[in-house]
Amino acid sequence: MLDISCTQSVNVIFTGVIDLPGAAGGIVEFKASLLASYGFATLALAYLGYEDQPSSPSSINLDYFEEAANWLISHSKVLLHGIGMHPICDGSWIALLTASYQIALIKAIVAISYLLRTSIALSCWFLELMT
Repeated sequence: MLDISCTQSVNVIFTGVIDLPGAAGGIVEFKASLLASYGFATLALAYLGYEDQPSSPSSINLDYFEEAANWLISHSKVLLHGIGMHPICDGSWIALLTASYQIALIKAIVAISYLLRTSIALSCWFLELMT
């Protein structure tokens, strides 16, 4: 779901944010709607237990998140300078790994309640930044 509030003039361009839920899965729209009300073009992205998505985090493909980020930044109402990710819980390590491979695309991450796997993702991200 892409939630873009265009209550201002038609020439407004928004910062893009991908909202990732935790390991409970499904699609969670309330945080995306809240971010949109503050002027962000927000994509609520389901990655576990929703329609054709896997039911276990062990079978997640990072290409899915890269494709979502490229789709969001290609939207005509989204700024081209890069997008942010706002994960919660298990979504944090996925966001950090995605950012480590897409440094030019993912410019910010605000992770809430990250888990132990996040330390592995952070190591990859810092190594990628240093090269």
